[in-house]
Amino acid sequence: DTSRNDSIYATQASIFIRLRADGSTERELGWQQFAQKYSRVIAGFARNAGLRAQEADDVLQDVLLGFFRVSDAFEYDPNKGRFRGYLKRVTLNAIRGRHRRKRPDVGIEDWQEPALPEDLDDQWDRQWTEQLMARAFAEVREEVEECTWRAFELYGMRGTPAAAVAEETGMTEAAIRH
Repeated sequence: DTSRNDSIYATQASIFIRLRADGSTERELGWQQFAQKYSRVIAGFARNAGLRAQEADDVLQDVLLGFFRVSDAFEYDPNKGRFRGYLKRVTLNAIRGRHRRKRPDVGIEDWQEPALPEDLDDQWDRQWTEQLMARAFAEVREEVEECTWRAFELYGMRGTPAAAVAEETGMTEAAIRH
């Protein structure tokens, strides 16, 4: 949804400024923030594209190291497109590169690169949304009482009947539904 560019979950240009900071502490904090924000999306997408866990970790390393190499010259311009689109292309290229490196030695003319799932765009969007939801849940969890969070977890996420949640949490069924 392009109307949400001002969202706290949208990529902020300040992260790229921080990645180019002269001070090593500032730059390291920027890289920690970058990795925290994007690593799960990249690795999850690679796993969904059919890579084993170790290969997905290798793709994550390839993407992070590749971006590290270009970060000094990288100019983020939201008018040219979302950063998530750029990151998706880079991740897909890393996945394809991983497949090419697994190619058998010469002499096998019939070898074809394994097909990637057809719904990769949907998988990327789903992975991105899951990461946003996880970040939002973590933020909300810090703001509400443990009992309220537990009620949400049981009733809202797991579908436990309100009566059972009320019994476990001591809350009223009306409060749980609210």
